[in-house]
Amino acid sequence: MAAFEAEVAPALFRLLETGRFQNDEDRILVMNLIGTMAMRNPRLREVWRDFHERVSYVILDILTANKDRWERHLEKMKRDGYEPGHEVPYDNVRKMVEEKGFKLELQNEAHIKMEVHSLDTLLPLLICRKWMILRAPLASPGFLTSDDPVCLTLDDPEFRGGLYRPGFGLRNTSVTVPLGRHLAIVGKFEGQEECLPINEKGVAHVNSIIIAHSDRRVFAADNHFFYMSGMDEELRPASKLPTDAHFRPRKKNS
Repeated sequence: MAAFEAEVAPALFRLLETGRFQNDEDRILVMNLIGTMAMRNPRLREVWRDFHERVSYVILDILTANKDRWERHLEKMKRDGYEPGHEVPYDNVRKMVEEKGFKLELQNEAHIKMEVHSLDTLLPLLICRKWMILRAPLASPGFLTSDDPVCLTLDDPEFRGGLYRPGFGLRNTSVTVPLGRHLAIVGKFEGQEECLPINEKGVAHVNSIIIAHSDRRVFAADNHFFYMSGMDEELRPASKLPTDAHFRPRKKNS
């Protein structure tokens, strides 16, 4: 990651300075950065961990359905070279499975392997999008960022907020990413690439997308930023965010 960051930093600086990709190499480096941020975040890691835990419970429920099956499985494990430090009585194992008395944790290596594999799939989908570069006014408090800053949204507001999130390969979606206090980029499959100056209302709209997509935290250069709440077009100051009912904090493990 250190070697990658050393390469992407100059490309990101050139984009922030000029408002455009200087060449294809800079574009690919920034797309790698966006893909890495999309794949490597605590929320996605918890989704993968929870999936593996639920699958593990199902498998253990089958293996411990009766004592004979569990003992046959232990014998097979021993033949395969696994030697447990001590054997737990069957009744204790079965009780633990029935009561879901454990939490599965994945090693960092397992997460990294899945993230690298996912990035290989995601990267071409990011590169082929048309990227609009949004510039905030120099006097603006600017864009926020968050603990999950790669914001994938459906373009039609009526279909947002459903049970399932869209995929990065779905058309009529936008990927919004803040890259600096005064620069954000939005990628679509449709349209054309351009550098677009926006006003304070446009900045507030982007900030609202970032807030809605965040997991637990948003970050700003100071407490003077603006955002919008729901379908309300009125600019709201930062001081309103902690009590804004439209952006209720997520409960832990929700």
